[in-house]
Amino acid sequence: MWCAQCKTMCCEMCARFGDHKAHQDKLAPVESVAAERRQKISALMRRAQKLSSTQMDLASLALVSLRNEFESSIDGTVCAIDKLTACMDGAREGGGGQGPGPKT
Repeated sequence: MWCAQCKTMCCEMCARFGDHKAHQDKLAPVESVAAERRQKISALMRRAQKLSSTQMDLASLALVSLRNEFESSIDGTVCAIDKLTACMDGAREGGGGQGPGPKT
């Protein structure tokens, strides 16, 4: 889940019972947030194509920066999901996971 109020990912447990319980109206599936951001980037790219070459250079740099930031966010999300999955798998096996894991 994505908590728009805290601008962070959270697991279902934190969304329902933890730090994000009071943010129910601000929670959304990560996939829908990612899709929305992809659409915004595509719209920016279409607008950038209509600019002059000087304006295009500046817009291109900003767009590349935005895309890099977005891709970093996805990489961080995948890493967090992997860690959470490993922790939960360990807890199911009675091993207690890999510690408390990241706080969401």
